[in-house]
Amino acid sequence: GYSFDGNGDHLLLASSSDFGLGSGDFAIECWFKYTQATTYPYLLDGRDSSGTHAIVPSIYLRSDDGYKPIYYAHASERIRSSTAVTINTWNHLAIARSGSSTAMYLNGDHVGAYADTGSYATCPITIGDYSNTGTYELSGYMTDIRIVKGATVYSSSFASPVGRPENISGTTLLL
Repeated sequence: GYSFDGNGDHLLLASSSDFGLGSGDFAIECWFKYTQATTYPYLLDGRDSSGTHAIVPSIYLRSDDGYKPIYYAHASERIRSSTAVTINTWNHLAIARSGSSTAMYLNGDHVGAYADTGSYATCPITIGDYSNTGTYELSGYMTDIRIVKGATVYSSSFASPVGRPENISGTTLLL
């Protein structure tokens, strides 16, 4: 896994067509634990260092609403989890698009969705920070980060995964 102290550390993966999710099915998932109450800690951000709001995925915790996970895409908050997360607790989070619906799952429970017909652009991926800027950094841990492109992984509530995620067909990132 990866440890983030909220002070200038993050993972930056260069822009790649692997992260251009297009208009097909996809999944982004990880396990995370935040250990310090900071402002809007980002788990993953597809915007470049200028913060350009192209059609790319971003996931953060809404610090002014009980640290509810947020899925931000198409320059707007699209899904706000109906459930908040607790400090110093491991959580599994998955964002999954199937057809024209993108859903959020927290610890296997469906906690929100929206109609999503956008085509996601090629982008870099910053893990543990907002757009590689050091602005909204995560203090905590992340592990088992997976992006799957072109395949439906979750389409309804499920039991939280145990063990490392599999490298299934369409996997473009597995950390």
